[in-house]
Amino acid sequence: MPRLVVATRRSALALAQTRAFIRALVEKNPGLEVEELQIVTSGDKIQDRPLYEAGGKGLFVKEIEEALLDGRAHFAVHSMKDLPAKQPAGLVIGCVPERADPRDVLLVRPGLTPSLDGLPKGAKVGSSSLRRRIALHAKRPDLEIAPLRGNIDTRMRKVAAGEYDGIVLAAAGLGRLGVDPATMPAHAPFAREEMLPAVAQGVLAIESRAGDTETEAVLAKMEHAPSRLRAWAERGVLEALDADCTVPLAAFAELEGDICALSAWLTEADGSRLRAQADKARVRTPEDARRFGFQLGSALKARGAQFTDALEFKIACVLVEDWDPIGIQTVADAQGEYDAHVAPIAALLRAGGADAKALGKHLASVAKDLEVDVDRGDLARVVDKLLALSNA
Repeated sequence: MPRLVVATRRSALALAQTRAFIRALVEKNPGLEVEELQIVTSGDKIQDRPLYEAGGKGLFVKEIEEALLDGRAHFAVHSMKDLPAKQPAGLVIGCVPERADPRDVLLVRPGLTPSLDGLPKGAKVGSSSLRRRIALHAKRPDLEIAPLRGNIDTRMRKVAAGEYDGIVLAAAGLGRLGVDPATMPAHAPFAREEMLPAVAQGVLAIESRAGDTETEAVLAKMEHAPSRLRAWAERGVLEALDADCTVPLAAFAELEGDICALSAWLTEADGSRLRAQADKARVRTPEDARRFGFQLGSALKARGAQFTDALEFKIACVLVEDWDPIGIQTVADAQGEYDAHVAPIAALLRAGGADAKALGKHLASVAKDLEVDVDRGDLARVVDKLLALSNA
């Protein structure tokens, strides 16, 4: 059994996830010895400003990839969300372990309820992520979003001390650090509808040199095929948009059998021009998944659904994903076909007097206008989903 060198950042989270992966890897490869090569990256050195102002994706991996290419290390453990869309020549993602919880988590100061509705008007929420900033302001435009850097312990101490009313962290990071929920400030995960995850959030990327078959054989025993498919679909969106940390982008894929459901949104840096896309496709290989994500990302880049209103976007998603009487397939297409119908539904929901009968009557008129037959059971199910939006 070979002796391998793993390159890793020195941060507490990087070391925790690297060591957890090594333990599992050794269990799969008895007798394997792994030595750590700890590296301080450009991203680790920047503490005075958000990363999107300092160069974006790649800041946490450049020096580590140099160690792989010059032979100092055999493989590296990355958070896949830190990787740019394109890898350097000569390197491959040789292994994708099983994905951890991809959700974001809201932690709040003592005395507050951990939910967006539980935050007081004008509350100060810590996050240096553009994606999180956009998602928070879409729900609560009154919030003050303040930069937040430092390790997870430091961030939690700041909210516990009341320096912030709330902060947003990744569930995967908390889990990999083994943070005891009992020692954390009050917290709760965001629903997917509230905050769509970043591309490949919760996924580890185990990078190695192309052609190093001995290392690849060792790493292959930790491969989790469904996680790779989901990550490749999301990274396909990233590739199509050629996006980095300066671009507010979210993408999330789910698998049911060989059907991949992919949702993504994109905005300008200031949160304007929301473009959103959701679609499903059959994927059997990572290349299938990448192509699907690339196609969805390309459509998002080219036109996208220009729903600047978050509620109208959610309504369009329901119409497309749970009803779709005309087979339009994507939320982007809904912009053209449903424009005349989404706004009235939003008005009904916002009025507070929406009920099943009123919504059912409106949807029946939509079907009539589109000259399609609609099953009563499908209609009732969609009505329930729309009513749930008004209670969200």
